[in-house]
Amino acid sequence: MEKIEAPSLNQFITELTSTNSTQSSTTTTTTATATTIEENNSLNNEKKQILIQVAGLFGSIVAQLHNSCIIHGDLTTSNVLIETKNNDEKKNDFSLIMIDFGIGCVSTMIEDKAVDLYVMSRAIASTHAALENLLVDAFFVQYKKEAQNAKEIVARYEEVTLRGRKKGKQKKEGRGNCNIDEVFLIFFFFFQKKIGFEKPSAIQQRAIIPITKGRDVIAQAQSGT
Repeated sequence: MEKIEAPSLNQFITELTSTNSTQSSTTTTTTATATTIEENNSLNNEKKQILIQVAGLFGSIVAQLHNSCIIHGDLTTSNVLIETKNNDEKKNDFSLIMIDFGIGCVSTMIEDKAVDLYVMSRAIASTHAALENLLVDAFFVQYKKEAQNAKEIVARYEEVTLRGRKKGKQKKEGRGNCNIDEVFLIFFFFFQKKIGFEKPSAIQQRAIIPITKGRDVIAQAQSGT
């Protein structure tokens, strides 16, 4: 097993788009500016091109996974490492490495690949809100070029997105007004069924609400898991 010393794509994007990254500063708080970069016109053309490049690489590597029938399950920019290659002839030569396949699975189903993409798009919208359109569009440009059955997968992704929006406006049966995040529910129940369970276990039912409220949760079931 090899240890890779590289930042996550999340870290890379945050540092690249921070207005204070090239200036000496008396504060260490720079992440707050990252989400309003485009609004402040602080993102120059060179940085935009780098973001388009790395988002395209992200789309490419996910397409390769899906072509091999591998569903990652947690496609966030925190689960991608980015390496900068030492190449004097080519500036900004990057490579991406996917990590954390703990909840991944093997599937040939269009729906599963579409849900994978949906999780990706919502994660980017949540983590990089001001850059959502730029990153997601660049991702899909490359994904459509390389993914097998890309047309069908993207069409299903759009259906999944529409379902998510509609369901988000409705009360969920058995949930009342809990306002549990739609991405979390789709993600959770998708993999529950993958491993053969139709509903959450007792301990999972107790943990869902505090997790979606952003609390740190440590739970121990009677089985010890």
